Amino acid sequence: MPPASRTLLSALPPALPPALLPALLPALLCAACRGAPVAFLDTTPARINAAWPAGPLLNGDPFTLNPQVQTASGRTLFEETAAVQITAAPDGVLTVKDNTVACLQSGDADVTLQSGALTEKKPVSCRLVEKIVVPSALTLLTGAEGKPLALRALGKNGKPLDSISFRLQSADPQIVDVQGQSAVGLSIGATTLTVTAGSASATIQVTVIRQVENRSMTLNDGESVSYSLPRGDYHIQLDMRSSRQAVSITDRSGACSSPAATNHDYRCSTTASTTLLISNPRDPGRATASGMFLVFAGGG
Repeated sequence: MPPASRTLLSALPPALPPALLPALLPALLCAACRGAPVAFLDTTPARINAAWPAGPLLNGDPFTLNPQVQTASGRTLFEETAAVQITAAPDGVLTVKDNTVACLQSGDADVTLQSGALTEKKPVSCRLVEKIVVPSALTLLTGAEGKPLALRALGKNGKPLDSISFRLQSADPQIVDVQGQSAVGLSIGATTLTVTAGSASATIQVTVIRQVENRSMTLNDGESVSYSLPRGDYHIQLDMRSSRQAVSITDRSGACSSPAATNHDYRCSTTASTTLLISNPRDPGRATASGMFLVFAGGG
C-alpha cells in the first residue's frame, strides 16, 4: 500500500466500520492530493426518533413507530436502526411486532426503544371503542354559533372511556358544517352526521331551522291576536300562561298539529298561507297572560 494511503488510513477514526473504507478511500485520496482537510462522517449514535401516536390508540390495528437511530446532526444510522428493540410494559396492554405496536385491551403502557446504550421511553394509551353514544336527533338554528355535541365512548362491558377524540362528518355540508366537535347549521333542511372513533361509528339525524319570529306578547282576558303564516313548514313554540289557564292557538286551515300538553309546541305544514289565532280564553277572574311566541321555519 502506498505511504500516502497508509497515512490516510491511520487517520481514520477507530470506530469507522470497515465496510465503509472502499467507498471513502477515493474521496480521501482526492482530498489529500489537493491538500484539503479531510472531514469524517459523524457515526456516533445520539438519539432514537420514532413516530409516536398523537393520542390514544382507538382500535387494535397495528401502529407503525418507524424508529430511527440518528446522530446529533440528524443523520440516520441504518445499521443501528435495524437493531432497535421495542418492548412494552406492563404485559397484556400492547403487543409488539417488528416496528409496530397494537392494542390488546384498553389501558396504558410504557413503550421502550433500545439500541445499544441508547433508550427512548414514552407512554402509549389504548382506548378500544366498542360503542359511541350520541343524541338521537339534533336541531340547529341558522346563524347560530356551533353547537358542541354530547358524545360518549364506551369500551368493553359498557365501560366509559376518556380522552377520546371523535371525528364528525356531515352528509350534506351545505346544510350542516362541522367545526371540531361542534355542528353548525348553515341552511334550512335535514341531513345526518356520522360520528366515528376507532372502529365504532354512530349517526345523528339533524334538522336545521331558521327563526322568523321571537315576540314578547301580553294578552288581556278574552283577547286574541292573529298571525299569518306563508306557505311552508314551521315549528311554533308558545310559552304563555295566565294565572289560571294556558293561552291557546287555533289554526283555521287545519295545517298545524295539536300541541304537546306540557310545552305548547306546534308543527305546521302549509301548502298555502294560513292564519293562526292566539287567544287568552275569557276567565271570570279576568287574568292577563304574558310570555313568548316563537316561530321557526323548517323542520316540518
